[in-house]
Amino acid sequence: MLADTHTHSQHSHDSSCPIVDMALSQKAKGISAFCVTDHFDIPFLHEWKPEYHIRKSFEDVKSTSVEGIEILAGVEFSEEKAKEILLQKEKVGHAQIKFSIDINIPLG
Repeated sequence: MLADTHTHSQHSHDSSCPIVDMALSQKAKGISAFCVTDHFDIPFLHEWKPEYHIRKSFEDVKSTSVEGIEILAGVEFSEEKAKEILLQKEKVGHAQIKFSIDINIPLG
């Protein structure tokens, strides 16, 4: 099984590709699964709204289906954001961590 675990869609500042086109391209290359890991770590772009774009990314992953390829949803965090999350985990416990948005969208 070949998988690509780090891709960006039209919901990141550095890509313009719709997820369905990504899926068709990955399938044509013989990839059987890929993970859309759009950015949640762009503090320097004031016009960038990561909460909105991550939600849209997850919704698009959930609604996109291409036979023969599995599409997964992920998020790319900066090192700074990851440290912030880990520090919060140590303070309140894993199950109680909340982000600035609820990105718990069932994908199944």
